Amino acid sequence: FLLPDLASVPQSAGWPFFISPSAFSTITQRNPWQAATEYYDTKMGFYAPGYVREAQQQLFDDGHDFESAFAAAFARKTKLLWIPSPFTYWNEDYPDILYNTDGWLIEIDQNGKPHLGLYEGKRTSLFSETQKAFARGEVPPYYLDQLAGYFAGLPFVEFAYINCGWGVNTAKDMRYIRVERDELYISEVMGIVEDFLTDCKNGVRPTLGNVTHPSAIQMSAQKIYGNGDP
Repeated sequence: FLLPDLASVPQSAGWPFFISPSAFSTITQRNPWQAATEYYDTKMGFYAPGYVREAQQQLFDDGHDFESAFAAAFARKTKLLWIPSPFTYWNEDYPDILYNTDGWLIEIDQNGKPHLGLYEGKRTSLFSETQKAFARGEVPPYYLDQLAGYFAGLPFVEFAYINCGWGVNTAKDMRYIRVERDELYISEVMGIVEDFLTDCKNGVRPTLGNVTHPSAIQMSAQKIYGNGDP
């Protein structure tokens, strides 16, 4: 599975583009910020991504900068071994998907047997819908779709912890939730993703489904069509 330079990936893989599990909720149309149509158009190069404001880009960059700190805090709190993962992974069963994880976790059961898990870190802002969900002890569905993708492509992973932070005091500004493998859910997500990839290879643009979040339609329409009526 480990391919640091991706040198052994067949040339036919990733056509017309590679995707990653971070986009799975957009593909399943459960993402509240982006519609599958916009994602497809951007990946196909039909239009250039819009300008990102400096403050918005800084917030995105800060999130990545803080992720390692929250991971270290998570490891202290849970007493689990967190192992950073700087590599890209590829599974020939899903040739158009690349996997970049936030790290691995090692759990030792009562019999002394180690178990391998996945660590997924998130950074959000106070009062966001994501923060409210984690504060309630719930994993938002758009993150569950992402984890399903990782579980499918990395079948040796037995469980996952998703950790979300939104401040500087991890005692009150961070929540983590354990997610078990759910093969039925994994199959559902991967079925949608594989259908999406098949359509992309045939040049079929995705249509908006009845699960598409209204805010995703609004935001994507403004990016595609400007400020006109979506």
